[in-house]
Amino acid sequence: MYWGEAVLISEMLRLYPEQQYVLAPADYYYLDCGFGDPFGGDSWCDPMKTWWRIYSFEVSDYVQGSAALGAEVPVWSEIMNEDAVMQKTWPRAAAMADKHWGPKVETDLAAITRRQIHFREYLNSRGMAGTFISGRWCEEYPEYCFAPNIPPSEPVMQEF
Repeated sequence: MYWGEAVLISEMLRLYPEQQYVLAPADYYYLDCGFGDPFGGDSWCDPMKTWWRIYSFEVSDYVQGSAALGAEVPVWSEIMNEDAVMQKTWPRAAAMADKHWGPKVETDLAAITRRQIHFREYLNSRGMAGTFISGRWCEEYPEYCFAPNIPPSEPVMQEF
């Protein structure tokens, strides 16, 4: 099990080259970061790990071969209760699953967004509260919000 920062994975592999690991890099996968500490201060692992931050972790940038058995996105209990666990977990944990267990393909942010939205809606239909991944307009039209070919300063008009 590896719970450190991603930049230290190479040091872990140097020290223990024959081991296999389940990766949970704190700077990408800790789901309870960004919500402060139990005393109202900042968390040691701020900022919040968004679904995009989680998705952007590329295991092959840090580990080659069979050294990575898998990954997990931890949610620690210091500032968690049963009312918040599902919304803090889903759909952000699905971003990790999509990345690790899906085929390695070129990043298509609009397609990833649609998959994340679909999964959240599936969970909600089953009575599991998942949180939004973006504003409602961007969830309806991800190709306009997340398309790489539209400059951020260019307004997009959509007829309704």
